Amino acid sequence: MADRIETSSDTPPAQWQFSSRLDAPPRYSAVFADPGEQISTNAIPTNHEFVLHGGIFKPKPWATLRVFSRPSKVKQKHPIFFGGDNVTGEMKLKLGNQSISSISILVDFRSDGGSYTFLEYTYNVWDKGDGDPRLSDGAAKNNFNGKLSGDVEFSFAFPFPPTVDLSSLPSNKGKGHRGSSAVYQTPQTFLDHNITSNIEYELVLLITHGPLRPDSKLKGRIWFIPQITPDPPSDMRQMAYREGALLPGPEADPEGWLPLPPLSIRGTVQQNKIIELEYHLYLAKPLCYTRGTVIPCYLIISSADSRSLEILADSKLQYVRLARYIRYFDSPTKCVQQTLQGKKPSFLEEIDEAELAVWWIPPKDVLQEPYCKRLEGEIHLAKELAPSSNFAPLSVEYYVEAMAFPSEIFKHCESSSGLKNVTDGFETKILQSHPVTIATFNASGPPQVAYTPRQRPSLAHRKDDDGGIGFNRISGAKYGLGHSATLGI
Repeated sequence: MADRIETSSDTPPAQWQFSSRLDAPPRYSAVFADPGEQISTNAIPTNHEFVLHGGIFKPKPWATLRVFSRPSKVKQKHPIFFGGDNVTGEMKLKLGNQSISSISILVDFRSDGGSYTFLEYTYNVWDKGDGDPRLSDGAAKNNFNGKLSGDVEFSFAFPFPPTVDLSSLPSNKGKGHRGSSAVYQTPQTFLDHNITSNIEYELVLLITHGPLRPDSKLKGRIWFIPQITPDPPSDMRQMAYREGALLPGPEADPEGWLPLPPLSIRGTVQQNKIIELEYHLYLAKPLCYTRGTVIPCYLIISSADSRSLEILADSKLQYVRLARYIRYFDSPTKCVQQTLQGKKPSFLEEIDEAELAVWWIPPKDVLQEPYCKRLEGEIHLAKELAPSSNFAPLSVEYYVEAMAFPSEIFKHCESSSGLKNVTDGFETKILQSHPVTIATFNASGPPQVAYTPRQRPSLAHRKDDDGGIGFNRISGAKYGLGHSATLGI
């Protein structure tokens, strides 16, 4: 018996009009679609079809699984489910005179190319104790032998598992749990060919026949995206979005910005002349930003040397980036056991430069002084960015980092606050670092506006057929859990 996967966009029956959530779906409806894409609540759901063939000489389709997911204007290779969605579908069986004991749908969550299972959720569709499914409810339940023939149809609907509990895995039951919490929000599908670990999901149709015949399985890859939604921005920023105006800065809208600790930077310019700069970086609140939008930034630089300040406050010299830190277990089987036992597992780390900030001089109504300069900026977020995740076996964290000025322009003195190397062997230096969260759904209120076009292709631009993406890799290293690789202040 062999299986084959087919994708179809046929219109599903009327009873399957999209209703996977109790509330209206957010405006983010596809993995790499526009987060502002508007989809009608009456739209036809996306339909994917998986077919199982059987027979020796002329295999014929005998089991068809149809899976319905959110409507989208973007064609999807695999079914995509969001946090809070129901997994809905139907199956059609064309049977001879077969004995069937049970039918179930499984959601499998695997890592390392399928070598380790973190989640195996089972939804029981039918078993022979339920009686003959071709008869009315409750009829012929007693003494039904499971013999089925002809065309049989089933439907199913169940919530996508919202959490993963490492201690509940069959391999970990009864072994004790003395470590930190083992329950995590179900993480997003994660594929990156530069990283040895990954996160993949499968939907499995499992049909058991009894002791004399092997089980029948039909597998199909699915994608999962957790629901991470920012809180609304400040009232003044929402007003600016509605009116198409520029964002008010931190001096006009203090509730809408987070000031990072001020930096005192000392260095030499122009014939080894030593100057001091005060560097104030602001990030728009809340510190949670939807991919496909931007991170608004604001910068105030001051110095007693107005001539040097004029040079160093150039918008093209500011180097502020979004860095992605990925930490993943060196050996999932061993490290999960160590985590549950309260021990420190070893893990690998990759640091990627995901995006760069774009800066510009504010309009004339923003005060510019000889000894104090102001810049507005934003960090464009690619729609392909993996969202933030605290899933211990493979965590994804993001930091906005202010980097040192180019060495040919400004030579930093080592006494400058916050000056640290990223990793051994790299010259780039971090002056300041602050964590942010990358979300998947848009905040309530008016759509966020980007004020600049992307100045260059996103460093997350490379995407293969499976959705894996590439970044500008900075470093990779192996650490114990007690090591802190988050740099800056």
